[in-house]
Amino acid sequence: STLDRSSAASDVYKRQPEPSPGAPKMIWLLLACNQDAAQDSDTGKSVAWSASRPRLNHAIGEARWYRTIVHLHSPFSHDACDGEGWSEAEGVDLACLADLRVGLCNNGIDAAFLTDHPSHAAEQPFLDMRHLEEGDRDLGAGAGWACADGTETAVWPGFEDELMPVGLSEPLEDTALYSSGSPEAIASLNAAGAIVLSAHPEGRSREQLLERQAAGAAGFEIFNLHAMFAPDIRSEDLGLDAWSWTSDIAPFTNPNASAEPDLFFLAVHGDQAPSLEHFDALSQLAHTVGVAGTDAHQNVLNMELRDGERADSYRRMLSWFSNWVVAESAQDIQSGLGGGNVAVVFESLGTPASLELLLSGQPPGNSVSTGTLQLPCLALAPTSPRGEEDPVIEAFVLKDGQPFAQGCGTHEITEPGVYRVRYSITPWHLEPFLGEDPAPYLREYTWILSNPWWVQ
Repeated sequence: STLDRSSAASDVYKRQPEPSPGAPKMIWLLLACNQDAAQDSDTGKSVAWSASRPRLNHAIGEARWYRTIVHLHSPFSHDACDGEGWSEAEGVDLACLADLRVGLCNNGIDAAFLTDHPSHAAEQPFLDMRHLEEGDRDLGAGAGWACADGTETAVWPGFEDELMPVGLSEPLEDTALYSSGSPEAIASLNAAGAIVLSAHPEGRSREQLLERQAAGAAGFEIFNLHAMFAPDIRSEDLGLDAWSWTSDIAPFTNPNASAEPDLFFLAVHGDQAPSLEHFDALSQLAHTVGVAGTDAHQNVLNMELRDGERADSYRRMLSWFSNWVVAESAQDIQSGLGGGNVAVVFESLGTPASLELLLSGQPPGNSVSTGTLQLPCLALAPTSPRGEEDPVIEAFVLKDGQPFAQGCGTHEITEPGVYRVRYSITPWHLEPFLGEDPAPYLREYTWILSNPWWVQ
């Protein structure tokens, strides 16, 4: 049955179900609450659910968008693939690596910036971190991983510890610096060609992030997936209930229910206010890059869902969101990321048909003069899964972190400041995929977050 939007009311839209990956596996077994299947019928304009996505072909000005993953662990991380991704005796677990490669290819990811933990990754020959295989393309410090459909995903090595340097072009002689957050480490990583980021800013002080910015760090995560699942981070850093999400996730995990398993992300999706507040504050002081971190390890939720995949498969987690990066060619993705020419897009809620975000003719991440902000009225891409209803999409402009304007179209920017854009979506189009009780998930979510423009 179709919900009456007028009766869905504020209680539905104000619900904020929350997430957490560090949960004990026993908790996940408790998630199979009593939910029976109820399948909505498709209509002529419906698009069936798909476990894969076509590559982006979205123009922006003279360039285009590239779908990019930041914060991703290969088998060289000590805790990847249930801790079995690599062993001294056997080397790389090929099944783990195959899952990662398929996850990237099936989701049409153009570039992935690996962020392996120094243990075991720093112990490997630097070029081995590319996991180059027969049929791949040698990109120097990176590799073009070949996909079955003839496309490729560019993969670049990096680390995650105190800092998260991505896109290294050469290794550091002092590997201890991979585990340091010192100014010396930031300087050395910048010299090695890395974009120096910080993971998990929700647990860091403003002072520490300012010190890193002053030392040459480029930015930090404005969303981290692991933070939305881990009970300690939720309660201590995000001010959320540690376990409130467990009942909301049941329709997606219960083998007798009907909600699409890939959509269990909706039960945990929400803004990470501490990180966004850091971002707005630091952006007013200097150029700051904000990214969303997928943080996929395939090591937490080893339970099979109705679609035959484990809950935390690389393929599933890589489908939920990505960093869309503006570049003139695939070879320029790294410079686009480092320049903050980025919008975070939560494609679990749908893929936009276009995203022509321009201020004074420039994409996000640029310093510009006052002028016209072009804020397109968005629709879903023709291939994006959907039922017969249309989503409700709203556009917002923030100036210096505060509400400035609302509505798609054009906005005249006449005052200096730091401007960024947020799109929200209420996913009525996903109702057929949300099981017998879709109401809790038919609420407003953040769909797109742009990096800022600095208006002089």
